[in-house]
Amino acid sequence: MRWEDIKKEIKSISPEETEVIKLISEYVSIREKLYTQRELEKECGIKQSAIARIETFEVVPTLTTFIKLLKPLGLTIKLAKIKE
Repeated sequence: MRWEDIKKEIKSISPEETEVIKLISEYVSIREKLYTQRELEKECGIKQSAIARIETFEVVPTLTTFIKLLKPLGLTIKLAKIKE
């Protein structure tokens, strides 16, 4: 399920949840260009079924798990100042 589809179904969501959904959606877009879920499983050691649950927003990954998913994609997490 993509962020655009999720937005249509949401009645109430916090700003923090919105940020998590955007972050995971961006990760999925990049992952789909580089690896299948099965290929990523081999690269990072996280089971394909767990990757699928994260990518369909059934679960929110821990920071450690998310970093493991990002590493084979050549990605990392950086902090940025919030623009006011």
